[in-house]
Amino acid sequence: MRFWLMAHKIATGFGTAVPDQQAAISQDNTGAFLFAVTDHSMEDAGIVQGDKVVVDRSVAPEHGRLVIALVQGEYTLKRLFYFNGALELRAENAAQAPWRMPVDAQVQLWGVVVGVIRNYAN
Repeated sequence: MRFWLMAHKIATGFGTAVPDQQAAISQDNTGAFLFAVTDHSMEDAGIVQGDKVVVDRSVAPEHGRLVIALVQGEYTLKRLFYFNGALELRAENAAQAPWRMPVDAQVQLWGVVVGVIRNYAN
């Protein structure tokens, strides 16, 4: 398995623009990627600002999993749910409302979060 460090940070809210220089890397459907988290919208899942999430593109984005989604050209980190023909991306922070859309909406479920790295030295 290849392991890539993405050169930018990801907001767990909406959203982090996809940098042009990452186009070739983002086509790798077998590698693992690191994204640095820049806000607090996933803190109830134990993911806080400054953490790095490990994202595996080879894992299926199933109901209930934490995913990196590409929505309108921007990355976001959310929990994925399916309800009666709708797709929902939900923050793990009570202050933020879920975002529900039709399953056929233009959302790319880019990868699944499989781990978190936290630096305690700072």
